[in-house]
Amino acid sequence: MANNLIVAPAPHVQARQSTRSIMRDVLLALLPALAVSVWVFGAKALCVTALAVTSCVAFEYLIQRFLVRGKMYAAICTPGPEHGVHAGRTMVILKCDPRLAEGFREQYADIVPGFYSDKRHWNTVYLDSTVPEDLVRDLCDMSYRLVVEKLPKYVQKELQAGQST
Repeated sequence: MANNLIVAPAPHVQARQSTRSIMRDVLLALLPALAVSVWVFGAKALCVTALAVTSCVAFEYLIQRFLVRGKMYAAICTPGPEHGVHAGRTMVILKCDPRLAEGFREQYADIVPGFYSDKRHWNTVYLDSTVPEDLVRDLCDMSYRLVVEKLPKYVQKELQAGQST
């Protein structure tokens, strides 16, 4: 296994799919449900649906989540100018043992409490920082392990069997 840390955009970004085409596909998929909700609940349903679809597509487009069996263990994003000190800095958000999280924050200025997450259990690491790559890799591994430990035992066994092959 190579020791390189690889950060890649989400599949729809790699495929060069535009936000407009993603939004079109989502809206087309929702048209039947939208028609029924407008018929049952009136025009307010149209406004609520439009707002929800817009915010979901924007969120999915701007953040790349890494999941194990549907549970997030990492996320990568680059917040916009509305996020103040985080603006324009690509970051990875990782689950961390609460007993260690504060120590990492004290030791490295570019490890801060989790961005839009539980500050006790999640740390944000800026990827444009001087935090050693080995430490970032170790933090990713810890995050994965912490999430896997909370999964049912049979799922943990399945994951272990998949890693040994």
